[in-house]
Parts: sequence; structure tokens; C-alpha cells
Amino acid sequence: MIKSVSGKKKITGNFDKILKKSKKESIDRIFLKSNIIEIIKSIKENDDPKLREFLTGYLFIRLVTYFQVTMEELATSYINSQKDFDLSTIFSGEWSIPISKIPTILNQELTNSAIVIASFNFQNLEETHKVYSKLFKLDFISTIKDLGQAADDEGIKERAKYLSDNWKVFENIFIMRHKIAHEVTQPKTRGLDYVEFLAKLMQSFIESTITLKLMIQGFHPGDLQNDQRITRFLHKKFKEYEKKKTN
Repeated sequence: MIKSVSGKKKITGNFDKILKKSKKESIDRIFLKSNIIEIIKSIKENDDPKLREFLTGYLFIRLVTYFQVTMEELATSYINSQKDFDLSTIFSGEWSIPISKIPTILNQELTNSAIVIASFNFQNLEETHKVYSKLFKLDFISTIKDLGQAADDEGIKERAKYLSDNWKVFENIFIMRHKIAHEVTQPKTRGLDYVEFLAKLMQSFIESTITLKLMIQGFHPGDLQNDQRITRFLHKKFKEYEKKKTN
């Protein structure tokens, strides 16, 4: 059932609380992050080039799995937080679910978030970008790259610049994962600094997404007196997205 929602949601929240909660949500995902760290540790401890090549290939798969699971969780959390979430925000007309997802759907409550998660491939960066752009009502990847403009926090600025400067490498994680999984391709053995670099890029993207989500959601109405920069940044992104949709 498609529900209607009236007007644009007001942006509220205290930035210190956003950063605090953002850090907590990152820690809550340590079970996935630590798995990646263990793979990197194993690569470092093995001198056998073939084994290191295999482990590096497995790292690409785990990084994208980490991306998929976390982005699905964040989308679910965001949708469930909206009392009157409108499915037409995501779908125009009828919606379809891949046959492979039908057993999962049948074994759980048919909520708005379950429908959205089952309908898209969150291992695909472009598809994830489209879903999040519709959810947040802004150009998702562009906003992630520009997030440093939203606040003076050095951590946010550093992550945004890091992602923007190395975006082609970040995209390559998904390309390599697809080749490894579907073409039985193994990546060339790279230095240890490179595999740590990939993991840091992925974690930077996830942490930036968490921060953006919390910025948009906000916490307490009327609590933004000291956070006008965030408000201006988000309203600018909302307007750019609306203008792009109408053109």
C-alpha cells in the first residue's frame, strides 16, 4: 500500500549529537569491519604470492558485501523512521521483486523497507546511488563527495576529500568484485598499503553515509540554531536535485 506524505521534512538536529551517534553506529558494524581487518592481517602474514593473491581477491568480495549489508541496514533504518513513508518516492507505477528475493519477502513482514531492499541490488554502486538519491531527495554521490562543505569538522572534511580524490579507485572495488565473482578473475598482487587503502576508502564512504543520514534525519525540532551551515548545505542539495528532476 502506497502511503502519502505531505511537504518536505524539516531538517533538525544538533551537530555534536550527530557526530556522537555517527561514531556509535560505525562501532555497531565492527563485526563486519573486523572481518575485513582479519583478511588484511592474513595478507600481511603470508609470503606465498598465490595465497596473497587469493586473499586480495576475497577482500574485494568482502568489501562489497560490507557495503551491501550496511547500505541495506541504513536504508531500512531511514525508511522505518519515516511515519508516512511514500513508496512512490522510490517507485513509479508498479514495483517488481527479483525471483531470488521472493523467499526472503515471504518469510518476513511486508513493510515498506522490506519492499525497497528486496527490489534493488545493493552490491551495485550505481543502483545504490539511485535508491539513496530518491530516499534523501538529493544527488547522493555528489553530496557524499561535497560533505566537507557542510561543517567545520575535520574528520568529515578529510573523508569527503579522500573519497573525492580517489573516487575512480573506489568505483574499481565494485568492478573488480564483479570480475572476481563472475569471470573467475584474480587481481594482480598489490602492496599491503594498497589493500589497506581500499579498506579505508570503503570505511570512509560508509561513515560519510551515516553522517549524511543523521544530518537529514535530525533529532530535536528547533535545535539547529548553531548548525545553520548544515541546513544551508542540505537545502542547496535538495534544490539542485529538484531542478535536475524537472529539467
